[in-house]
Amino acid sequence: MAIALTPNRLEKQERAYQMLKQARAWVKNNPRAWRFIKDFAQTDYSKNQQLSVQRYVEVVRSKDFCTNDGSVFRVSNESCAAFARFLISEHPEYAQLLVTKKSILDDLPRAELKP
Repeated sequence: MAIALTPNRLEKQERAYQMLKQARAWVKNNPRAWRFIKDFAQTDYSKNQQLSVQRYVEVVRSKDFCTNDGSVFRVSNESCAAFARFLISEHPEYAQLLVTKKSILDDLPRAELKP
């Protein structure tokens, strides 16, 4: 049974897809920074430590990463929710240690939550 998309629900869904689009564009334009985040998460996971995308993003901001297109390196806090879901889509085992907050992204199909 399909859920009817009310105007409010449709607006949230559109916003969620926009967040995914922005996060995917960031990953594509910042592959070294994304690799750093993934490696950081893997290291924490291997030590059975809590994973925190917000912490990884804060560390990434302190590094000297270059973007693929030569633009100024930035990362939005809004993208953290998408990054967390990207990590879980690639490594479902991370879910038990990854800190996430409720997000409008959680209403999208899991298949959509890939980088």
